[in-house]
This record gives sequence, C-alpha cells and structure tokens, in this order.
Amino acid sequence: MKIRIGEVGVDAGMVMVGDPCYFVGKDATVNKRCKTWQQACKEVFCKEVFCKDTPMNVYGLGVAVGTTHGDGCYPVYLQTTKAGRRRLVVNLD
Repeated sequence: MKIRIGEVGVDAGMVMVGDPCYFVGKDATVNKRCKTWQQACKEVFCKEVFCKDTPMNVYGLGVAVGTTHGDGCYPVYLQTTKAGRRRLVVNLD
C-alpha cells in the first residue's frame, strides 16, 4: 500500500535523507566531520559542480540526490508491503 504522507520543500535543488540528530545540536556527529552546519552546507551542498543523477554521500550520515526539476515541493509517500516492510518514496518528477 502506498499513501501520500506529505511533501518536501526544496530550495537547494536536492533532497537529503538523514537523521537530524546527526546534524543538529551540540552532540551532532557532523561536528566530528566538520566544525559547523554552515561548513557542511558549503562543502556538500554548495558545490559548483553537481550531477543530479549521482547521489551524494553526506559524511556517511545521510544521502542527498538532485531533484528532476529544481526547486519546488515534491510529494512524499510511505509504501508498505503486506509483510510490513516500509520505504519512503519522494516523487522527483
């Protein structure tokens, strides 16, 4: 079963999936890989060369992928199998 659970707003031309606890707060794991969230944004998301078809590893803490049509709102779905397996689907088209 696939149900729409919301949407994700995009203003960077890409969507990132990761646990916020790794990125936000004084105990955030990202701080062990770079000093600040602002530095992470510059290093990971503000690169001049970005290929939308190549997912980016975000310090081993998440993954980012470019959207098909740039900025905007993209629908998000939760898909569950009869066996109870779940996946998050973001429709980038």
